[in-house]
Amino acid sequence: MANIIFFKYTDDFYKKFFCVEKKIVDLRTYLTKNKLIKC
Repeated sequence: MANIIFFKYTDDFYKKFFCVEKKIVDLRTYLTKNKLIKC
């Protein structure tokens, strides 16, 4: 039972984390396209 709760919690955490990561990547892509930062 504890395992199910744990895995649900980590799943939620990873979903939030990857959502944030995607936003960061999108922002970086946007800035790069607009030549505001160089990679």
